[in-house]
Amino acid sequence: IKQIITEGQESKEFIDHTDAETLAIYFNRSIRGLLLDWNISSAAFDLVNESLAYCRIFLLNSLRKHT
Repeated sequence: IKQIITEGQESKEFIDHTDAETLAIYFNRSIRGLLLDWNISSAAFDLVNESLAYCRIFLLNSLRKHT
């Protein structure tokens, strides 16, 4: 994840006001939250589909530069 974020920062696609290491930590923490919700709900939702949507809608938008 850190490498992907670093590459995104170098290409000016991702925000760069926070270092890649910190952003990778935050990214991983938020994914663990999704996994915890899935576990607490006794697998009440499709983890793969929900994870893809979560990354696309929330996490990637948080990393992208907005002009």
